[in-house]
Amino acid sequence: MLIQKLVLDSDEPWLVEFYAPWCGHCKALAPEYNKAAKALDGIINIGAVDMDAHKEVGTPYNVSSYPTIKYFGVDKSEPVLYEGDRKKNAIVDFMIEKAKEVALSRLESGFVRTEDTKGIAGLTQITGESTFQKSCKSGLCIVVFLSESDREERLQTVRKAGLSLAGRAAFAWVVGGEFEDLEADLGVLGEGYPQAVALDLQNQLYYRFRNQFTVENLNDFVKGVVKKQEAGSSLPQLTKLRDLSDL
Repeated sequence: MLIQKLVLDSDEPWLVEFYAPWCGHCKALAPEYNKAAKALDGIINIGAVDMDAHKEVGTPYNVSSYPTIKYFGVDKSEPVLYEGDRKKNAIVDFMIEKAKEVALSRLESGFVRTEDTKGIAGLTQITGESTFQKSCKSGLCIVVFLSESDREERLQTVRKAGLSLAGRAAFAWVVGGEFEDLEADLGVLGEGYPQAVALDLQNQLYYRFRNQFTVENLNDFVKGVVKKQEAGSSLPQLTKLRDLSDL
C-alpha cells in the first residue's frame, strides 16, 4: 500500500488529506491545499487519499467525514488531527511549525541518516568504546543485542521503535557475543538474543526488557522507563569496550 511506503515507513513528517471526489467541502479545500502543497514542495511532504477508491486506508485513523486532514509526525501510530484554518497560509504555517519541532527533536536526541538506519534517531552499531560513548553519551539509551542470523529482521523492529520514540531515547545495537563483558555487566550474558537494555545514564540505572520483541512492546517499555513505571537496577561500572577495528 502506497501510504505504508511513503508515509508510515518514512522518518519524515507528512500532512495527509482524506477526501471524497463528490464532497463539496473537499472541492472548496482543493485549491488552497494544492497551493500549500506546491509552496512546500521539496521542503515538507503533503499528500491526499481518495477515500472512494481507498476507503480502507482511513479506517485505522477514524476517518468518518470529509475532508479530514491528519499530521503524521515522528510517531506515525498517533497522527494528529489538523483543525486549523483551511487556507493555504494557515496550512503552510502549521507544517513549518511541525518541521521545526522535528528538527529540534533531532538536535536533542542525535539524528543519523545512513543507508542502514534510514534516519533512526541515534541508532548506531556499537563497535567499541568510542561508538558506545557517542551513542550513549547522556540521557536514556536503549542498547539492543542482536544475533547474526536474524539481525536484519530485528533491526526493522528497532528502526520502527526508534522512529516513534525519537526525542525520548537514543538507540544503539550490538552484535551478540562481540562484547560479552558488556552483556555480563547488564545481566544478559547467556540469555539468548535479541535482548534490550535501557541505560538511564543521568540516574545511573539500567532496565532489562523482558517481553516479546515487537515494536509495540519496545515502545511500551521505553515509555514505562521514562514515566518511572519500570523497576530499574543500579548501573554497575561498565567494562571498557575494546575497539573491534583494532582486532
